Amino acid sequence: MRQLKAGLALITLATVCGCGRTTELGSDLDAGSGAKGSGASGGTGTGASAGAGGGEEAVGTRFWEDTESNAACPTAGRPDKSQRPAETGGADVDTFFVVTDWMDLGSGGYPDPSQIDETFWKQRGFNLDRSCNAASWPDGALADSQLNACPALKQKACKNPFQNVFDGDYCRDNAIGSLFAIASLSPIVGEPFRFTGADFNCAIHRGSMGIVFKISGYNGQPNDSSVRVDVYSSTGVTQPANWNCRNGDSGAYPLDPIWTQQAPQPLTKQWQFSQRDIDPATPPTDTVANSKWADPGAYVRSGWLIAELPPQTELWFNGLNAHTPGMRFLVNNGVLAARLEQDKQSQLWTISEGTLGGSIRPGDMITSFREIGFCENLCDSYTTTVGYLNQTVDMLSASNDPVPDATCDALSFGMAFTANTITPGPIVDVPAPPDVSGGKCPSPRNPDIPPPGCICPPVGQTGECQF
Repeated sequence: MRQLKAGLALITLATVCGCGRTTELGSDLDAGSGAKGSGASGGTGTGASAGAGGGEEAVGTRFWEDTESNAACPTAGRPDKSQRPAETGGADVDTFFVVTDWMDLGSGGYPDPSQIDETFWKQRGFNLDRSCNAASWPDGALADSQLNACPALKQKACKNPFQNVFDGDYCRDNAIGSLFAIASLSPIVGEPFRFTGADFNCAIHRGSMGIVFKISGYNGQPNDSSVRVDVYSSTGVTQPANWNCRNGDSGAYPLDPIWTQQAPQPLTKQWQFSQRDIDPATPPTDTVANSKWADPGAYVRSGWLIAELPPQTELWFNGLNAHTPGMRFLVNNGVLAARLEQDKQSQLWTISEGTLGGSIRPGDMITSFREIGFCENLCDSYTTTVGYLNQTVDMLSASNDPVPDATCDALSFGMAFTANTITPGPIVDVPAPPDVSGGKCPSPRNPDIPPPGCICPPVGQTGECQF
């Protein structure tokens, strides 16, 4: 068995420093043009460029971006229903489905896991609480009069009795992204648990898992005052590709370095939908039935699809058919901003830039880690991670709006993504998440990871968990 030491120094350092968050911005402030042609047939091309670039455009190019405080500091802001365009007409286009073809929670590392950046979380997410707390701005983003005033702002959504959780670039909130980056870099968590952006994206590219968005009631124009968005967690296509991201489960099998050169999933492939996502109250339809995780009152403005998701929306990067176990996120106060574009020749739709933000309660995130076998078998790494989650709360699970006298009970979450048109397939039953109640813990997939029931080294000593 490969030596997996019990300490997770990177997470320990993060707990001490109280680091915090991020998002990605785009262009077209009410430019009046939203359906622009852009490579709808590509698999990961759009995502590759968005993920590898890491650059940021100046704030103020999105209609929801704003300024904060008397210093008029530019922030990423967040869209809401008050920014809905005037009532629009026009016949609706056919309902269409798009699936993530690239995503990033704030770790970078696309397509090479060696390129993980522990500060990249600062470029993912929204300024959910519309306030700034010791935030950062890229070079040249602030005027001389703002250089000291803006980073010094200490406006918080709620009280954290443990530490000060900093905002990211342009006051973005993404405490989960900060943890994801640190865990991805850890030799105990990242590689052994296939918990890296490269692993997630390879599984998505192979058609082994993904998040699907159904857009219906849309007029296909730059502005539509009423659109419906449904969200589903897919276990991939019905006929998987004949290549693998890794050729085995243990640490002896590295990620194939040429996986990005594999062809994307063609439109002839059908993507599966999970029965657990289907709203049982939905009558039978010609397409996939409505999801429990939906916004029937979404809208499109200047080509941007804006939606607000219900409490505890399940975004499950379900690794049932993938080399990675993935991760299940239960998101509160979910906010979606997705730039819709249509290819002029194929008429296929894409999301060329997307951001999804919200908050996750520490207990739900701990449960998600336990579901992939990250439990007491990881000794100090597990207890340190639990401590990080409980102490790095920076949001309220009940609202994105700041309530300074309330105690924080959730961590901010931010995800960037792109998506391409797919062909919807069958609704299938998938196994429920493992039962981790009462201290239960499933065995990790990787046999190199110590299984549950092993005994950790004494406090203050390092070494692997032993039977």
